[in-house]
Amino acid sequence: MWRSAPSAPGRPGRFDLPGAIAVTVAISALALGMVAAAEAGWDAPGTVAGLAAGLAALVAFVTVERRSAHPLVPLGVFRRGPVVLANVVVLLIGGTLTSLFFFLPQYQQEVLGMSPTAAGTAQLPIAVMIIVGSAAAPPLAKRIGPARALPVALVVLLAGFVWLALDRTAGGFSLTLLGAFVLIGAGLGLGAVTATAMAVRDSAEGESGLLSGLVNAAQQLGGAVGLAALAGIAIGTAGAGEDIAFTTAFLGQAALILIALGLSLVPTVKTRPDPASAGTR
Repeated sequence: MWRSAPSAPGRPGRFDLPGAIAVTVAISALALGMVAAAEAGWDAPGTVAGLAAGLAALVAFVTVERRSAHPLVPLGVFRRGPVVLANVVVLLIGGTLTSLFFFLPQYQQEVLGMSPTAAGTAQLPIAVMIIVGSAAAPPLAKRIGPARALPVALVVLLAGFVWLALDRTAGGFSLTLLGAFVLIGAGLGLGAVTATAMAVRDSAEGESGLLSGLVNAAQQLGGAVGLAALAGIAIGTAGAGEDIAFTTAFLGQAALILIALGLSLVPTVKTRPDPASAGTR
């Protein structure tokens, strides 16, 4: 017998097209500005124009959402400390995750001399540990609470990136590099799941989709902007005969996680969900 999800009652409202356009333009312009910085420098006209357009579009987005009867993102959700913290942490994790898989294969092939097949195979421990970390996140959060579990996850992730940045392996894969990969994978799994749980655990009725969508958008935004920014720094600081300063790139990723760790240690104030904002979804 065919089964389907039970139907849910519809909600009155309309699609916030101006808000969707404004936030799309903002993210796209910021990413383009970062990419232009990697190629032409931070003071290049294209870089300045892209970043300025992105910031202007963000201001326009906030203005539209404040005035809209059915906003794409009710701004009241940003009064909740755990929601803001979780989204910022996910944004920073997204920046490290996307940039990791941009820099790492090049590092393995250009510096360690590995073949493409060997480089890809050597990254399997990261994928395995992401699964392990994701599975371990709910029991850990239940035992010590998400607010305490998140810093633990970020410490593990930070240790992995610092290890990777300081690794001096030469001539292929090694057990020391494996240790960095294990920590990075475990930290990514623990951190992403715990931060997502923090964002949605106190959602009002009909609001979980909004909050989970914000987390996903934060990860995508972090990936786009984080990769562009770190690529610009790593390419701009490369020495003679180098295309990319890989140590700088990995230290930059560690710096993003260090910022996330510092933020996770700041006490957040819980605010009750606003029923009105939930009802607009």
